[in-house]
Amino acid sequence: GALILFQALCGLIVLGLITWYGGKLAWQEYQWESLSPGLGLPQWWYLVWLPILSAAMLWRLVQQTRDRLKGELTSDA
Repeated sequence: GALILFQALCGLIVLGLITWYGGKLAWQEYQWESLSPGLGLPQWWYLVWLPILSAAMLWRLVQQTRDRLKGELTSDA
């Protein structure tokens, strides 16, 4: 149980930081109205997926940790 919680805590910290700073970066790019050099599209279109998908990964990590602690998932899954 302790190792599962330690793994979850490490994952939560990393994904939480990626979500937070990715969101800040996407918001800054939106405010600055930066355009991509190749296509000339708003840069935030590319960056907005970083916090969204890392938040989804964070949610899945919470679900998996809960299942592992309940014994519904083995450590190999």
